[in-house]
Amino acid sequence: MMKMLSLILFLCCAGPVAGQVPPAVPQPPIVLTRPKEGDLFPSGAKGVIVAGKASDNRQSVWINNQEVSVFRTGSFMAYISISSADGENFQIAAATAPGLAPTAARTIRLDKPAPKDAKKQILSSLEPKAAVTEILPGETLIISFQAAAGGRASYKITSLSAKSSMQETRPGLYEARFLAAPRAFKAVRRGELLVYFKDSMGASLKLKTKRKIHTSKAGAWPKTLRVTVSPAKILADARAGSYWFSLPAATILTADAAKGNFYRLRLAGAVSGWIDSREVTEEKFFSQPAVIDSIEVRESTETAPPETVLQVGWPGNSRLPFLIEEEDARHLRLRIFNSRIHLNWIPYKSGGQASAIESVTWNIPQQDEVDINLELSKPLWWGYWADAKAGGIALRLRRGRCPPAPSESAAPAARPPAPHSPAGLRRRGERGKRAGARVKPTLSLPPRNLEGLNILLDPGHGGAKDLGALAPSGTPEQQMNLRLSLGVKKRLEEMGAKVSLTRAAEDQGVGLDGRVTMARETGADLFISIHCNDFSAWADPFKGGPWGSSVYYYHLGSLSLARTLAEFLNKRNDLLIPNNGVLWGDLYVARETTVPSILIESGYPIFPWQEELLGWDQDFAVKYAETIGQALENYTAAACRTAP
Repeated sequence: MMKMLSLILFLCCAGPVAGQVPPAVPQPPIVLTRPKEGDLFPSGAKGVIVAGKASDNRQSVWINNQEVSVFRTGSFMAYISISSADGENFQIAAATAPGLAPTAARTIRLDKPAPKDAKKQILSSLEPKAAVTEILPGETLIISFQAAAGGRASYKITSLSAKSSMQETRPGLYEARFLAAPRAFKAVRRGELLVYFKDSMGASLKLKTKRKIHTSKAGAWPKTLRVTVSPAKILADARAGSYWFSLPAATILTADAAKGNFYRLRLAGAVSGWIDSREVTEEKFFSQPAVIDSIEVRESTETAPPETVLQVGWPGNSRLPFLIEEEDARHLRLRIFNSRIHLNWIPYKSGGQASAIESVTWNIPQQDEVDINLELSKPLWWGYWADAKAGGIALRLRRGRCPPAPSESAAPAARPPAPHSPAGLRRRGERGKRAGARVKPTLSLPPRNLEGLNILLDPGHGGAKDLGALAPSGTPEQQMNLRLSLGVKKRLEEMGAKVSLTRAAEDQGVGLDGRVTMARETGADLFISIHCNDFSAWADPFKGGPWGSSVYYYHLGSLSLARTLAEFLNKRNDLLIPNNGVLWGDLYVARETTVPSILIESGYPIFPWQEELLGWDQDFAVKYAETIGQALENYTAAACRTAP
C-alpha cells in the first residue's frame, strides 16, 4: 500500500515526460502600451491616446466603458476624452466586457495650473534669465517680469544702481532699461538683481533673484575663440535650440560679450550669433579680419565623377566662419564672415571648362562680410559639400553618377478602394477571414537603371534608448524603420545602386552627427532617412486626416527629389497608406546633409491597420521598396538629362 501511494505521489509531482509540450504561459487578456504609467499631460488636454494589444481573438475591449474595436492582429487604439473635472489624476481602465473589473489600468497626471503665486510668477518670467549677465560699456540691460496688472514695480542692482522704478508697458508686464555709468567699467563690479513689487491690494514683495549682474572692465572684449568640436552650433539667440548654422573645428571666432553659458559672436556689421562656451576655447591673440586674395574655379578629377570646385583663399592658416544660402535652384551665396577682400578680378571665363558655373561675382554687403555669388548653368541636382581648410574654403559642386536611361515604366497599378472607405473596410474584413494569410509578393528583377549610384539609407532611431514611437502592439518604430530600409536596400541594389546603411541592427545607436558624417564619408549621391510618424499623446488622431506618409526636405536642392518621391507614393495607391505630400522641415539630418536629402515619414503605426503594413506585411514592404526605386529612377533620369 505504501509503495502504491509513493508511486502515485511521484507521478503527480514529477515534471513533464520527455517529448511532452509544457503548458503555455497564459497571456493577460489586455496589455496597454500607451500611455505610460504616470505620464504628465498639459492642463488643456482634451483626451488621451490609449493603445495596446488584446489576446484570445476577441473583437472588442472596453476602455473606460467605451467599446473599442480590436484589429485582426490584436492591436487596438482609441482616443478617450478627459473631463475638466477629473482633478490631478486621470484613470484609464481596460476591461474585456462592460461592467467587468479592469484587467489593465493606467494613471496619468494632469498638469493643472496652480493658483498664481506672485513670487513664482515674477521669478519664472524675469529677464535676464541667465544666472550671470555681463554688461559692456554703452550696452543697455533690459529688465522685465510679469505680475498682477495695476501694481507698482521697481528694481535695484546692488553696488551698481539705486532703487529705480519700472513701467507697466502693457497690463501685467513691467519693464526697465539699465545703463551703467561710465565709471562703473573702470573695474569689474558685481551685484545682485533685486525686485520690488506692490500689487493693487497693497501686498508688497522684495525678492532676491540670485541673478548676478557685473560690468566688464574696459578692454576685456573682444576675445578670440577657437572652435573645439565639430560641428559646432551657431545659435540665433542665447538659448539652446535656436539653431542657425554649424561650423567645423578650428574655426576662429570673435566674441564681444557673454550671457550665461554663451558667448555672443561678432560675425559682421550688425550680424551676431551665439555659441555654447563648451564648444570653444579662448585664445591669447586678437583676431583681425582675413583678406580674401584668391577666388578660383577648377574641375576636380580627384573624385568620381568629377566635381566643379570653387576655391576661396586668404593668407595664413586661419579658418573663418561661413554660411551658404540657396536663393533658388540656380543661385548660391557663400557668406564669409570676419573677412575683407582685395581682388580686382576672378580668373574665370563663362562657358569654359567649369560647366557647372555660369558666373561668379562678389560684393561687400556690410563691414567684415564678403559674399561670393554663384550663378549655376543648370539646377544643382546633386548638391554640394563645403570644406573648410586652413586659409580657405572649397565649395564642391557635385555631379551625379549617371546610369543608362530608364526603360519605359509599367502602367500604374489599378486604384484599390481607399482603406478608410466602406469598400476598403470590406476588403480588410475579407482579408481578415483568411486568418492573417499574406499574399506572396511577386518577385521580379528590375532593370539596372540606378547603376553606380551611391545611396545612403538612414533607418531612423536605433539603440537601447532611442526606440522612436511605439505601435499598439509595443513594436518600436526603430524596428519598423530598419525593416523597411532593408527592403529598400535590397531593391535599390537589384537596380544597380551601391547602398549603405547608417545602422544595420536594432541595438545599433547612431547619433545625428554620425549619420551626416557617413553621408560625407561614403560619398553619397542621395541621402534618404526612413521614419514613421506619430501624434502627441493628447492629440486626437481621428481629427483631420486621413493621416499617412509625408516627405520632408530642408534645402531647395532637395525639393525636386522630395516632390518626385511624393508623386510616386501618391500614384501607388495599392500601398493603402494615404500620402500627405511634401513638407518643409527643420530636421537635422536633412539640414546638415547638402547633397539631395529627404526624410520619409512612412505612416502612422499608432493606427493598427498601418502598424500591420509597416511592421509585418511583406507585400507592403515589397511595393514600398519598388515605389522608392521607381522614384529614384525617375529623379536620376531627369537629373542626368539636364545636369552638367
